[in-house]
Parts: sequence; structure tokens; C-alpha cells
Amino acid sequence: MAKALASGDARLMHKAGLEADLARLERLAAAHYDDQFAVKRAIDRAEREIAGAERQIPLIEADIASRQPTKGDAFVLRRDKGDVSEREKAGSWLLSQVRLAAKNGEAGIWNLGRIGGFAVMCEAGQGRRMRGEKRAVDVTLFVEARSGRIEIAVEDDTKGLGLTSRLEHALLRIDDALRDAIRMREEAQHRLPSYRARLGLPFAEQAMLDEKRAELKALEDDLAATATDEDPAHDDTEDREKEEEMAA
Repeated sequence: MAKALASGDARLMHKAGLEADLARLERLAAAHYDDQFAVKRAIDRAEREIAGAERQIPLIEADIASRQPTKGDAFVLRRDKGDVSEREKAGSWLLSQVRLAAKNGEAGIWNLGRIGGFAVMCEAGQGRRMRGEKRAVDVTLFVEARSGRIEIAVEDDTKGLGLTSRLEHALLRIDDALRDAIRMREEAQHRLPSYRARLGLPFAEQAMLDEKRAELKALEDDLAATATDEDPAHDDTEDREKEEEMAA
């Protein structure tokens, strides 16, 4: 090798060029396999979105079909102890039940009545906050629909009329949920063909990469053989110098 360096062996320049080419091709290969992994994940995600939307759409449509009007005088909170048709009174009573559940600190779930054809539920469960020596409960108010629960925010300053307004808006937003589910399904279906077309594509430069690897291996073997020939134990020049010294 030293002799090759000293003589400006062109093989070393060629080796440097091969190594640079290989580094570039290997970076491209790594990027290709990363892209294939990303495509596989994108396909899985799109298929999950389609399946999820197809499960939800008929449930949301059933919710819409069973929804009863609450606009104007049609509003009513139906409960076991009697219907309430005034929005403020209905909301105030619901708030009282939520706050009573929080005060009692007992876990449970209760059906408070129905609005617009949907059950209004109150659920209490152990929370993370401490109240004195006891752990406070977290209380959630939600509408129970076929497509899933619709939670209704309740703050300390929430008023009765404000709560019924939130409940009515939540029922109207079921239409938005249907549009969102349909849009999600359509967008995922639109993405899938292009993803599937890319999945499994071979690395375009694989043949060139294999060729460069083989060429570099052959060149390294050749250089190694040259290095062996330059070993001092087999250097003819050194042998001649020793013979001349002995003759002198």
C-alpha cells in the first residue's frame, strides 16, 4: 500500500471515488426503506380511518333519525319525577344533580332524564384532586348517543340556561359529526391508491449499489495483495542490500 501511495497509484483515487458513490447510494437506499415503512404506516392509518368511519356513519345516522326537535316550545326535559319545559329550570335542576354528585363524593352513573330523544347522564368517578383527607370525585355530564357519549362542559359559574343551550347545541352538532366521518372516509379512500402503488417498490438504484459494492471489494482485495507484495520480509531490494554488505 505504501508503494501504491508513493507511486500515485490510480487505484487509490478510484477507491475514493467508489467509496463516495457507495455512501451516496447507501443514503438513498436508507431513505427508500424509510419511505416504504412510512407508506406502510400511512396505509394502516388510512384503513383504520375508513373502518372507523364506516362503523360510525350508520350510528350517527341513527342518532339523527331518532333526534327530536327542541327548538322553541318543543324543548322539554323528560324525567321520572315530571317533565320540565322551561329551559332555565331544566338546566338548573341538571346542575343541582351534577353538584350534588360532586358533593356526595360517591362513584356512580345516573340517568337524569331525556332531552331531544337522548338520555342525559351524570357520571362520578374518583379523581386526582384531594378534598381534605378524601380524594374528590370527577363528575361528568354527557348525552348518551348510539355513536358515543357527547360530553357537556360544566364549570363553577355555569348557569341553568347556559347548560340547556349547550345541550341543544350538542344535539345539533351530531350533523357535523356525520359530515366529519364522511369526509374522513372519503379522504382516506382518496389517499389509499397512491399509497398502495408505492408499497413494495424496489430501490431503483439497487443494481448500481450491488455493482459498486462488488467493484470496491475487488479493488480492496487487489490493494491488499499489493500490500502483501510490499512486505519487508519479501522485499528483494532489502535482500540485495544485505548481500552487498556481506560481500564488502
